[in-house]
Amino acid sequence: MARGNRYRYLVYSMIPTLKYLGEVPMFNVTFENALNDAGAFAGTMPLTKKTGIDVIANTTPGATALFVERSDFYTGARKQIVWGGIIWTRTKQLQQQFQVDIGGKEFFSYFDQRFIGGAFNKSLFYVNYDETAIAADIINSMQSVTNGNIGIIVPPAPPSGVLITSTYYNYQFTSAGQAIRDLASLENGFDFTIDCMYG
Repeated sequence: MARGNRYRYLVYSMIPTLKYLGEVPMFNVTFENALNDAGAFAGTMPLTKKTGIDVIANTTPGATALFVERSDFYTGARKQIVWGGIIWTRTKQLQQQFQVDIGGKEFFSYFDQRFIGGAFNKSLFYVNYDETAIAADIINSMQSVTNGNIGIIVPPAPPSGVLITSTYYNYQFTSAGQAIRDLASLENGFDFTIDCMYG
């Protein structure tokens, strides 16, 4: 990580909506922003009571959002969210009993855990639909179920001009994330990413 920058690691509960829990300490942090996929996060979290937050209770895998905030080390200015995603793994180190390893992936990974035919128990039919409109509808459909909205907003996008016909039957249990990746990988497909901003 670049010198002169300060990084903070902010956690939020995800159910039923995003709720700020606090800041957790991290070191040995690496993260990446991915195009057409979910970039990974890895870091080590000390188990200490000095933070003023119960780091175990507030980093539940699969239910906690993590944001990486970068700012100027000396002034705290130029704050920017440079990574956002979901904590998926938390593993206690065998050699260091007061440390745990945290693993996460960007918010697109949420849609790998949502299935057309799961909580959203409907089939999706598209006839001569623009490929980007299909991707947007899949995202919105997955977020339409109870406690399923994680706040991903799909902005209006100009049509790609690529029209396709596709059906996703609910009994096939197609991963929403894979369905979107498949659309993006088509000839004349599209690129996508999920950017995080302050609310």
